[in-house]
Amino acid sequence: MTVAEIRRSLTTLLRDGAIDNAAFEADLLLCHELGWKRDRLFLNSEYSLSSHQAERLIALARRRANREPLAYVLGEWEFWGMPLAVGPGCLVPRPETEFLVEVALSCFEEGLFLDWGTGSGCIAAAIATERPSARGIAADVSSRALAFARQNLLRYGLIDRIALCCESDPLHLQLDDASLELIVSNPPYIPTGKLKGLMPEVSLYEPKEALDGGEDGLVAYRPLLRASSRFLRRGGFLVVEVGDKEQADALMEIGAGVLEFVDCMSDYGGIPRVCLWRKADL
Repeated sequence: MTVAEIRRSLTTLLRDGAIDNAAFEADLLLCHELGWKRDRLFLNSEYSLSSHQAERLIALARRRANREPLAYVLGEWEFWGMPLAVGPGCLVPRPETEFLVEVALSCFEEGLFLDWGTGSGCIAAAIATERPSARGIAADVSSRALAFARQNLLRYGLIDRIALCCESDPLHLQLDDASLELIVSNPPYIPTGKLKGLMPEVSLYEPKEALDGGEDGLVAYRPLLRASSRFLRRGGFLVVEVGDKEQADALMEIGAGVLEFVDCMSDYGGIPRVCLWRKADL
């Protein structure tokens, strides 16, 4: 089959699976298989693929038509300009989480940081790349996710500066008190009752432990605030991602008396996305 022929077949399969932008995703699958840039597809539309390549592409398209996340089908996803390995058991990095990284970098220059709920390691990798003198701890409850994080940190030469840790409670981390300059986290914050209403790519495939924030969506934040009070140095920051204004307002109340609330910042879509606390100097 030629590129043009397989492209039509892939697009049809994806449309039958109700995939938005089916033609574009067909191109992404082709680029992944051939190792090409997208413009090369149009310049080489009569290029002949082997039967093995065509069969493999059809198999990938069928997986995607079953609403498996495109990132899982491709085996990687870009975050902060870095292609990162992802797959089942690992949350796919979201563009809005790059805003969390921006805020974290604005209040962190050097020292030791903790990425709680690291998943693919995307946040830890981004911060370590931008702060070459910093060291970090990337922790997650899931050993499957940590395997992807390790793979990604190795890929970018960061494994010597970031320790991986499998833990379910931040208060159980083997850290000295007042040893961290920054704690950053994209914790599970979707209320349990809303999980079934998520798009199939999320509800059927992505790990529930990375999504389910309990009845009010705030279960993961409470121990994180307590751990921050213990492990942050004076003047250190806690930076977390949230789902909406309602959650942000609730967290302001939960964090009162634990840390000094600094700000809640909206992402580029105007949605309250990042809450910031500081451990007071006094």
